[in-house]
Amino acid sequence: MQDGRRDVPANEVETLLAALSDAGRDLGPELVAQVRARLMPLGRRVRAELVAVIDDAFEVAPDLTSARRQVRRLLASDKALEAAKAVWPAYPDPAAPVANVEPLTP
Repeated sequence: MQDGRRDVPANEVETLLAALSDAGRDLGPELVAQVRARLMPLGRRVRAELVAVIDDAFEVAPDLTSARRQVRRLLASDKALEAAKAVWPAYPDPAAPVANVEPLTP
């Protein structure tokens, strides 16, 4: 029997893949397997960001073939993945409150 904690990433990955499918992102069986393999070792936040980048690739692609090609490129190339992260960065830390600032008067 598997450790329950080891099942958590697998369950989360399947949920993310289902969300892509529900959004009409037709990855196809081969690409689903590649995405699944790439997502499994990642942390929760990075998985979510990568899925968002995959969703964006489908959103901006002119057709299904181009979208799938772009996703394959993202998965295969660390440089492409880093470039994708640059446009979808990790969530920033909350900004510190600003002190000693006078309100603007109309």
